[in-house]
Parts: sequence; C-alpha cells; structure tokens
Amino acid sequence: ILVLSVYSRLEQLFDSKRMYLLVAALIGGMALIGLAFANRPLAAIILILVAGGFGLTRADIFSNHLQKQLPSSQRATVLSTVSMYQRLGLTILNPFLGLGVEKSLETTLVVVGGGIVVLALLSRVREEHLIS
Repeated sequence: ILVLSVYSRLEQLFDSKRMYLLVAALIGGMALIGLAFANRPLAAIILILVAGGFGLTRADIFSNHLQKQLPSSQRATVLSTVSMYQRLGLTILNPFLGLGVEKSLETTLVVVGGGIVVLALLSRVREEHLIS
C-alpha cells in the first residue's frame, strides 16, 4: 500500500513507467535473493515487505494498462482469461516451489529471485504499451 501510494513520485523518479516496472522487478528479485541470506528477523521482515510491495504494484500497473487497451466489449473475457492463466501457472509452479523449499529455502529464494531478475532484464515491455 505504501509503494502504491507514492507510485506517481516513483514513476517521476525513474522517468517512465517502463523503467519503473524494470526497477520494481529488479528490487523485488534482489529482495528475495537478500532474504535467502537474511540472518535477523527484522531484516527478513523488511525484505519481505519490499519484495511484496514492489511485486504487487507491478501487477496493479499491468492490470490497469491492460484494461485501458481493451475494448469494453472484450474486457471482461480477456481479463478473466488472463486471470485463469495466471492461476493455472501458479497451480503448476507452486508444487515445484514447495519441493524446492523442502530441500533448501535459501536456494529456492535465490533461484526465484534470480529468475525474476533475468525475466525483468529480458522483458520487452515498451513505453507505448503503457498508455495512460
């Protein structure tokens, strides 16, 4: 909520929505990697809040811009389909993450955080896709 409340200032700081999305993903991924090595509860809580805060803003921004690009006659169907595929992906991914956590929480956090960083760097989102 805190990150969303200062989103417009953060967007101005990074000069564009695209750059904000990239930096937010990098911060979230790095926070998960840092969480793997956090030895103190306070550090872990802060890193969880940072990762969650920036991760949730990305979802809201993508949803908001997707709604603006879709014609109203197709909006509900497309958003429902996107939500269904997101849930399907989580349904498939979560058991593997659970197995990874059983073996090593730290390794799983590094792998997930590293995956987020790599995917953020490979992202093809363009500024014109993020119309206001």
